[in-house]
Amino acid sequence: MKFFSFFIFMVFSVWVIGQSHFSGLGGAYFNGLGRAGLTVGGIGAMYNNQAGLSELKNWSVDASYERRYNLEDLTGIQVSAAKKFGFGTLGVVFSQFGSDVYNEQLYGLAYGRTLSKKVSAGGNLSVLAFNGQQIGSLYTATFSFGAIVKIDRQFAVASHVFSPVSIKLSEYNEISSRFRLGLTYTPSDKVNLYAEVDKSLSRSHWEYKLGVDYQVVKKLVLMAGYNPNADFFGFGFRYRLVNTLDVRGATSFHQVLGLTPALSISYGE
Repeated sequence: MKFFSFFIFMVFSVWVIGQSHFSGLGGAYFNGLGRAGLTVGGIGAMYNNQAGLSELKNWSVDASYERRYNLEDLTGIQVSAAKKFGFGTLGVVFSQFGSDVYNEQLYGLAYGRTLSKKVSAGGNLSVLAFNGQQIGSLYTATFSFGAIVKIDRQFAVASHVFSPVSIKLSEYNEISSRFRLGLTYTPSDKVNLYAEVDKSLSRSHWEYKLGVDYQVVKKLVLMAGYNPNADFFGFGFRYRLVNTLDVRGATSFHQVLGLTPALSISYGE
């Protein structure tokens, strides 16, 4: 079973666009939105666009989980924490994906701050680890950065760059640069519409993402998303148990590979 899961990961992580570990962090934060959400603020920004850390009010911690294609050996976990200071917001993150046969890890130090009333920026310094029974362990370092511009009350644009310089790991493997651009439209206080484009230098084509969230009642938000290039749909929810505790659940469905359930729990103020 472990060999089968490893084979599935190695083959389909290339075939299914945008499904590599480092482009799919955040558990239920973005799974329900078709992996859109560059303008998402708070602790969730640790995983997608660190500029959104500027929206954190004080401090927060998060634990996220994902079981890709519902296979135990393709499990991803992320743990993060962030604290706001006078000079900006600092955060740390740890992520692991895979099994004892092969797994990938990320250790990150993030920073985000508000530059003006409408502009925020942030970035992340990361150490990436690749561990396999046959290949041993391989480490490399990279960084990412992003920005969010709130045009007015209804529109916001965001951009993010992961590993601006591609890193060659071996003759056949590399960490490819990844560029994303997103637009969020908020027609009312209860609805957000997301549209994004995503380009990795290792791919010849662009990836497109669409998402929407709707606040049904004060404590409950529903999410839906579609990623036509990767051919999957996402659905999810956010429920606020108390003022400082949020629970998010989501799942995405691929017509060939099946379901990917995800869960995120965050606590903070």
